[in-house]
Amino acid sequence: MSVKLQKFLSTILLFCIAAGANAQHIFPKKLNNCQTSAFCLDCGDIKVQADSLKFSKMIHYLNSHNNVNNLRGSILFQVLVDSTGKGCVLSYTDVNGRMLSEKVVMALNDFTGWSPASTNGKIEGRVSVNVAIDVLNGKLSGRIQRVTEEFATALFDRPVDPDIENKHHKYDNAHLGSYKMTVWNSKNSIMKDNLSDHLTVDRTGVIFYETNKDLYRLENDKLSKVDRGVLPPAKYYYVRGMATDNSNVKWFYTESGVYSYNDKDWVLYDSLKTGIKRGYSIINNVASGEVFFTSDQGLIINNNGSWSVINKANLKALPSDRVYYAKKDKKGRIWIGTFSGSVMIDADGTATDFNAGSTVLKGKCITSLEEDSQGNLYFGLYEYAPADRKSLIRNEGIAVFKPDGSWKQLTIDNSGIPVNNVGPMLYDEKEDVLWIGTERAGLVRYDLKDGWEFYNNKNSEVPSSFVTDISKDAKGNIYLATRYGLVKMEKK
Repeated sequence: MSVKLQKFLSTILLFCIAAGANAQHIFPKKLNNCQTSAFCLDCGDIKVQADSLKFSKMIHYLNSHNNVNNLRGSILFQVLVDSTGKGCVLSYTDVNGRMLSEKVVMALNDFTGWSPASTNGKIEGRVSVNVAIDVLNGKLSGRIQRVTEEFATALFDRPVDPDIENKHHKYDNAHLGSYKMTVWNSKNSIMKDNLSDHLTVDRTGVIFYETNKDLYRLENDKLSKVDRGVLPPAKYYYVRGMATDNSNVKWFYTESGVYSYNDKDWVLYDSLKTGIKRGYSIINNVASGEVFFTSDQGLIINNNGSWSVINKANLKALPSDRVYYAKKDKKGRIWIGTFSGSVMIDADGTATDFNAGSTVLKGKCITSLEEDSQGNLYFGLYEYAPADRKSLIRNEGIAVFKPDGSWKQLTIDNSGIPVNNVGPMLYDEKEDVLWIGTERAGLVRYDLKDGWEFYNNKNSEVPSSFVTDISKDAKGNIYLATRYGLVKMEKK
C-alpha cells in the first residue's frame, strides 16, 4: 500500500474514532447487530483474509439456495472482523431489501473462515473489510473488495444523502430562501477532489480550505492553490486541524507535526518543541489569545510563543491524556473533552470531573463549544462508552449549560435536532442562531427564538449531508467544509 493511501485511510480512521458509530457504517443499508467500537478500514500490513475453500463452499451454498436468474449486478457488504476472526455484517449497498441480500448477510455472519489483520506482527482489534457479491448469467460469485485509493475516493468523494433520526419534528426550512449559497468543488473549480474536514477564515477574510490532497485559499471568491513548494522539506499533508490566531497566524496539524504560516513563512514545530505526537483539534481563544492544541499527550497551549501542557501529571481530575477538544468560555473557564470523560477548570484553577457527578456530561466527551449572547453554553457530545454499543442512536445531542447553573440536553426525543450525533458548531450573534454541522443531516440551523431547520443536498444547494467544519468572516458570511465542496452562505 502506498504512503499516500495509508495517510488517506488514517484520516478516515481518525474521523471514525472521533465521530462515533454513525460514521462507521459506510454503506446505505445499516445493521445494528455488531460491536461498533473504533475500528479501521481494511488496515494492516497483513490484511484480513478469507479461507478460499470455506469461502467457495459459502458461495456454492448461496447458489444452491437462491434463484438469481433475473438478477444482475453487484452488492457490497461491509464486514467487521475482530481479532479472533469472527465476522459481522455492518452495512451493505442494497437499499431495496432483496431477500438475496438478507441471506448473504446470514451467510457472512455464520462464516468461520476469516483470518484477522495484523500490523507489525500485532493482531488488529477490529477491521472493516468489504465483500462484493456479483450476479451474472444466473450465478453468484464472491470476492473481497480491497480499499484501494480509487475505491476509497469513489466511496467517500460523493454527495452523501441525509439520514434523519428525528421522525416526529416537522421542518419547514422557512429561512432557507434568505441565504445565497456558493459552492466550490471539483466540478466547477480547480479542486482535484472534495473530501474536506477543515477550514479557517483569517483576520483579512481569506479562507484556507483543505482537501485530502491539497490546501487552497479563497480570497474575494477566487480560489487558488497554496503552493506546497514553500513548505519545509518534511512530508506535509493530510491536515488534521487548523485555526487562525489573534495575530493572523494560521496553524495546521499535519502528519509531520504542527505548522504555522504568517502569509510569508512556514514554520515546523516538531514534537520536541510542542510535546505533541498525535493531534486532533486546534482552537483559538480570542479573549485570552491562547491557542489550544488537543492531543494524545494532553492539552497543549501556545500563549504568545510559550508552550505549556495540561495533562494527568499536573491535573489529577483529567480523566485521560487523550484530549479531543478544549475551549475557554467568556468567564475564563477551560472545558476539556477527553476520550474518557470531560472536565472543567475554573478561573481559579479548581477542576470539576463530570464523570464524578450526575450532569449531562457524565460519560460524555465534549466535541465542540459555543456561547450565545445570554451566556448559555452549548456542547456537542460524544458518548464514548454507551450501554448499548449495537444501537445506531447514542445518548448524545447537545448539552446546554445555563447561567443559573442548570443543565439541559437537546436530543431527537425532546427537540427538533434531526440527529443525535453532531459535529462543529458556530454561534451567529447577528441572527441569534446556532449553526450545527452533522455527518448525516447536513447543516442544522437552530434559531434560538424560532426553532429548527436543516439544509443538505436533497433540499438545498448544500452539496452534502456531511458538514465537517463551520466558520464565518467579519461580514457575517458563513463558510462550510463538507465532504463534497466548500460552501459560502451570504445573507440576502
